[in-house]
Amino acid sequence: MKETYRREFNASLERALDSLTARQRNLLRQQYIDGLSIDELGRLYGVHRATAARWAQAARLALIDATRQILDERLALTDSEFRSLVRLVISQLELRLDSELDPTADRVDGD
Repeated sequence: MKETYRREFNASLERALDSLTARQRNLLRQQYIDGLSIDELGRLYGVHRATAARWAQAARLALIDATRQILDERLALTDSEFRSLVRLVISQLELRLDSELDPTADRVDGD
């Protein structure tokens, strides 16, 4: 069951990442893969740190919302089931994000 849900989650996450704008994907990559702070993102984009923080938060929420919507389409989960599924696969999330957001990383097949 864990493997099935992990595959479903990974496929949904991949589709959700594809649905984000280029800037949203870049912000997530720069923050989580490259480790840039909100201040560094603000400088990089030439905006105030508060703007960079809003953009980063919006990107995270868009990813969560899109993942949830896709999982709902595939599995019809309740809120409680969705939270349980996220806890079930959270250990794989960072690895998956690394491979999805970093175009130079080797692809991970859902293990």
